[in-house]
Amino acid sequence: MENLTILTPLKQPIVFELESFEVPRDQGPILFFLALLNYMVVLLANGLVMGIIVADRALHRPMNVMICNLAACDLLGGTAALIRLMIYLATGNKKIAYGEAIIQAFSVHTYGAAVQTILAAMAYDSTQGFLLRNASQHPVQRSNMAGALPSPKLMTWNSHRPPPA
Repeated sequence: MENLTILTPLKQPIVFELESFEVPRDQGPILFFLALLNYMVVLLANGLVMGIIVADRALHRPMNVMICNLAACDLLGGTAALIRLMIYLATGNKKIAYGEAIIQAFSVHTYGAAVQTILAAMAYDSTQGFLLRNASQHPVQRSNMAGALPSPKLMTWNSHRPPPA
């Protein structure tokens, strides 16, 4: 006997339905307008930030480029979450196709991972800049300026040293 696998296409598409998210019919248009206003503010503000950073060559520095990347990620996150919410508020249709759900889940997870990565890079860049600016005031940290962050032991050494007699 031969091992045989037969794949048959689905007769009906997979559809998900939002449960326990009820909006009264008379409040749907008001909430749709508020969500649309929120989305327009997100588009305008992030587009403005990105446009200013791209247009002004003086702003082409690492921290500003990371702020531009955060604005682009915010556009992705706002689009991934608000578009489907506005469709529901406008039509009252709580159903979403499988493909749309996968795309939305991928977009939201990509947004979250990208924002966390950019914020971590910004924190590291800011910490390194602070340490390099204040190297003359912290002699213990001078030996660590090659690139790695100082260990907590080195950062707290001066504060726990007994005062000179």
